[in-house]
Amino acid sequence: HLPVIRQLRSTPESHPRKPQQQQQQQQQQQNSIFGGGGGGGREPDEKPILPSLMGDILTQVSKIRFFVSASNWTIVLGKIKNWIAYWSGPEEFPDRSETRLLEFCSLNRHRLSSIVRELSAQFVHLKRAAQSDIALALRRSIWNWIETYPNEYASLVRSNGRLEGAPDVLFDVAHGLSENGKKRTYTWPMMAMLLAITVGDRNRSQVTARKAAFIESLRKHLKAVKMTDVATACCVDLCKAATFSPKMTAEGPGLRLLALDLVGDLNSRLLDPSKPFTNSEGVVEIPLMSEALAALCKLDRHFVDTTLLEKCLSRTSFVPFQIAFIQACHKLASDPEIPPRSSSSSRSSSRSSSSHPHPEDRPSEDEDDMANWN
Repeated sequence: HLPVIRQLRSTPESHPRKPQQQQQQQQQQQNSIFGGGGGGGREPDEKPILPSLMGDILTQVSKIRFFVSASNWTIVLGKIKNWIAYWSGPEEFPDRSETRLLEFCSLNRHRLSSIVRELSAQFVHLKRAAQSDIALALRRSIWNWIETYPNEYASLVRSNGRLEGAPDVLFDVAHGLSENGKKRTYTWPMMAMLLAITVGDRNRSQVTARKAAFIESLRKHLKAVKMTDVATACCVDLCKAATFSPKMTAEGPGLRLLALDLVGDLNSRLLDPSKPFTNSEGVVEIPLMSEALAALCKLDRHFVDTTLLEKCLSRTSFVPFQIAFIQACHKLASDPEIPPRSSSSSRSSSRSSSSHPHPEDRPSEDEDDMANWN
């Protein structure tokens, strides 16, 4: 699952602000921005393009796609609908280069709902290769929306609702496809993010059977041999999404409760020196570990005192754990949403919580679509 896990752990890099620079994307980058054709071949005497140059091209293409979709959404949405119909057509190997458009579009809540609504009706009819590309692209698109418009996501959680466009229907479709074990590498990541935007059904007393079965499958495969990398990445996604969720009550909304339940499972999976989390090549997944540790620290401050300091900062700590911990600290220190912690502020936090709301509960001063991107 190495290609999949590389895509799963690349949430920030998939955004137009920080595009991925991987050689495997060369074919998509060589195609036109909005054209339906796949003319990306080179002349026989033409020199191959260097990966570094391809990264620069991808950066510029992602900017163009973002701004074009921001200012001409009706046209772009029509293009996407045509492509979805084409990918579900009779061609055995349709050109799928334009699936990257979903990843780089400027999507607010309304626009993301339009995409989800279209996929809810057509996803089951897509060719398998197109399903894989679109599922992973939709996962990154949902992340881009959450990170670019965190206040919209917070509003969704506060209302205890779900994103428009029937994401629960798409979740059920993906759950049915997941009965085929080979398809879980791309259906599970999409299902995890769909679970994050269907807040209304996640209360423990009201959770649906399929969503409960999905969570149990993730827990089970965290301790298994097969699919453990994908299951771990999905759990990290859920925990990271929970950090964008405001605290409505002392107990928090359903997603935070679910994420807190996963803390122990992720701790056992990621911080076991006898069995470190590695990819199929045997390399320790430090980037994913650092993202997970940062998310777990945001969810549970006691996790730092009871677990991280002991397992990551002792003289006998596994070196990759130490590196992941330092990277997680850098992420936390760079996060403007986390106020500085001191002994005096921690003692008075309970007394001042009513008069000084958490930064993630405060509305943004700028809701403009284009102004949120630099």
